[in-house]
Amino acid sequence: MAPRERPPFRAALPADGQARAVASAASIDRVRRYISSELEANVRYIEELLGVRESYDILSESYDFRGVRVHVFVINGFFEARTVLQVLRTLAELGGGRPGAEAVRRIVHERVTLPACSVVRTIDDFVTNVLSGPTGLLIDGCDAGVVVDTRIYPARMPNTPETEKVILGPHDGFVETLLYNTTLIRRRLRDPRMRCEIIHLGRHSRTDVALCYLAGVVDAELLARVRARLADADVRNVTSAERAVANLLSRHPWNPLPTVRFTERADLAAANVVEGRVVVIVDTSPNAIVVPAPLFTHVPHAEDFHVGPLAATYMRWVSLLAGFFAVFLPPLWLLGALEPRYLPPALHFVGPRQPPTGLSLTGQFVLAEVAIELIRRAVLNTPTSITSAMTIVGAIIVGDAVTRVGLFTPEVLVVMGFATILNFAISSVEMGIVARLFRLALLVLVGLLRLPGLVLGALLLLALAVSTDSLGVPYLWPLLPFDWRAFKAVFVVSPVTADMAPRGQSPATGPRLGQGSGG
Repeated sequence: MAPRERPPFRAALPADGQARAVASAASIDRVRRYISSELEANVRYIEELLGVRESYDILSESYDFRGVRVHVFVINGFFEARTVLQVLRTLAELGGGRPGAEAVRRIVHERVTLPACSVVRTIDDFVTNVLSGPTGLLIDGCDAGVVVDTRIYPARMPNTPETEKVILGPHDGFVETLLYNTTLIRRRLRDPRMRCEIIHLGRHSRTDVALCYLAGVVDAELLARVRARLADADVRNVTSAERAVANLLSRHPWNPLPTVRFTERADLAAANVVEGRVVVIVDTSPNAIVVPAPLFTHVPHAEDFHVGPLAATYMRWVSLLAGFFAVFLPPLWLLGALEPRYLPPALHFVGPRQPPTGLSLTGQFVLAEVAIELIRRAVLNTPTSITSAMTIVGAIIVGDAVTRVGLFTPEVLVVMGFATILNFAISSVEMGIVARLFRLALLVLVGLLRLPGLVLGALLLLALAVSTDSLGVPYLWPLLPFDWRAFKAVFVVSPVTADMAPRGQSPATGPRLGQGSGG
């Protein structure tokens, strides 16, 4: 098998000039004040900037070690006490005089044996590091600060992802701690080309965002676009974590089609990195963002890659059909009930068997769609201990009551219930949400315009998909533009041996949509 030189979607990227690849903290309002050699002036300014007297969790303490005055800034709850004490004991061994920052850095690094010990020159860098968790040291007579990474994070242990469960395969998922998430990916990828770049976003939050990719495999123009969109972003905060970053990566955030894919699974994220995509991990979020993510990227499920290829292909087809009928089944049934002349004789059973109620069929479908969404939201907000009871009440008792009083016909509830089951069979959570929106829009159009409304709605959906792109990749790729190898991989899950190269030959790299990574 001859290795490919570049991922298949490279050809789909339009050549619209060289994208800016500056990935710095451009969105942060930097305080361009440099640390002076006067300790008291530095301490007064930083304490006022951090609000030390107003905030109980910011620790600010001064120490005198054999005539060397040192001031320590640290966030309570972010540091390990033993490590900080080890640093302070090391500083106590300093001789008299006013040592330089480089000498202090060397002593701390050699005696404490901490891997992360750096020297910063500006107040902004010092404050940003302290707020991120490390311990900040100011030494009298030094025109720089020393930052020692002594932090620990409040974090939960990796457990089974709630939205991407599998019976076979790993059950460790991402958590809200950035370092843990990148470690889970590196545990699966021991390739020296693996890169994890850090970008800080948000003028207030200054959130850490990691770009994970495989150097030499990822498309250079794609990587430059991701860097440029994040570097050009001037936002106040990224407290909403992955959703805010996803909006920044999307050129049209109001477009309902998801142009990124979220995953809580470290194995899928690592596989996407191998295939040439960029995985964006946001601190405080358990969801990684995979880009680019055209339409067919949302088809595969994690379970497809932990069963045999024949069973996986069967499940892939079931998922595809479920996505199609989740959107079009209720509008088609409504059209057949309103216009029986369009139905063939074999479908004469379509339509309500009971006399019509005061509410039209279209109104019943729209109201049922809204009611299902209300039940879903109610279940999300219901305590876990009574979730099952809430589901039974909403699905059985309420459903039976509304049919008895004549608000809904039984056929409408059956069709909408079946459509809801199909909706949950869609592999991608974000695509399932969009499917409900499209279904509601088609129901309204069919109720108003009948068959022309269904045709018009389908054409509008197709036009929206054709005009959408994901970081420069056409949304309908590999259908438009057509790529037979990638298109076949959407419908047929090949065995792992299909990716194996002869001994001594490099394996083919690049994203093969729908194969090997779940998308």
